[in-house]
Amino acid sequence: MDSESVIFAIVGLVMTGLGAAAMFSEKFSRHYMHTSPKGWLWRKMLGPDHATFAMHRIFGPLALVCGLVAIYFAISAMTHAP
Repeated sequence: MDSESVIFAIVGLVMTGLGAAAMFSEKFSRHYMHTSPKGWLWRKMLGPDHATFAMHRIFGPLALVCGLVAIYFAISAMTHAP
């Protein structure tokens, strides 16, 4: 097993977990938007309600899909490594 693939899989798992939490829990999305530095920027640009909506409906599913893709590529790299 390649150490880069393992790290990539762990990053994918974290992204998947955070994306799922943001997608399924509006309370988590609101908390993340109020405590994260990126959330501060989005709140400043969109306003608090629209930023929470964007996190819950757009960025959560996007992070979930990106995390699953990262896990897929990490597992395929582990299985096809020489």
